[in-house]
Amino acid sequence: MAITASPRLKELALDLTSAFPRSPHESLAGYVVAARALDKCRAFLNGTLGEYNYNCPLDKQFFEFAEINPDDFTGFVATGATDEEVVAWIQSHAKARERVESVLWNNRMRSRTPADLPPEIQVMWEEEMPGHLFAGKRPLYRTFDLLDLEEERIPVSASDVYGLSQPSDAKAKDLTREFPRSPRVMLAGYVIAARALDKCRALLNGTVGPYIFNGGMDKQFFEFTGIDADAFRAFVSTGADDVAVADWIV
Repeated sequence: MAITASPRLKELALDLTSAFPRSPHESLAGYVVAARALDKCRAFLNGTLGEYNYNCPLDKQFFEFAEINPDDFTGFVATGATDEEVVAWIQSHAKARERVESVLWNNRMRSRTPADLPPEIQVMWEEEMPGHLFAGKRPLYRTFDLLDLEEERIPVSASDVYGLSQPSDAKAKDLTREFPRSPRVMLAGYVIAARALDKCRALLNGTVGPYIFNGGMDKQFFEFTGIDADAFRAFVSTGADDVAVADWIV
């Protein structure tokens, strides 16, 4: 349906070609995601949405839980309603629920991980944010946190992204005194692979300690890729560094 935006809306709309919408963590009318959906709705109506999508899968989850019609929401936002007026509108149009239901929904949304996203978005994040699972020593594996990282609300330099600055030489670790890499650190596009490589080198060097190469977690990597663990070990025994092993895996 055709919607005419009021002049007041232009004063409220963000230019998402040069700015970011609010964090999905930020709540509006008691709902996470809602403030972000509002920012994108205003930008959509103002023609300044940029690369963002309004009524995307994340926004849809808010509309579906609140049982709000997105077109009705868009029509009201087009009047130039302020945040306070939008809060009042949501409260009068959303399905009446016990507070505990909204709290549980908010927490379910906060706990979602990339594995809950559509496949195409998972692929995009894996390719565009290769070290996105860690900022410094802090694990980032919740969808909301990853959006905050991507939109610079979590400051991090390239050298701080865990996994991008890991050793790439072929020296075996002494796993009787140190640890293999985290299973989250990727090699050749796979989690677990770098950890399996550290254990393989240590096994060949006689320094595997309490660790087991080709144990349960390693087996999942080998089974998924169809790589023979013995062939992997034989190649690693040549002294190949991380780059050569990654090329071999690929």
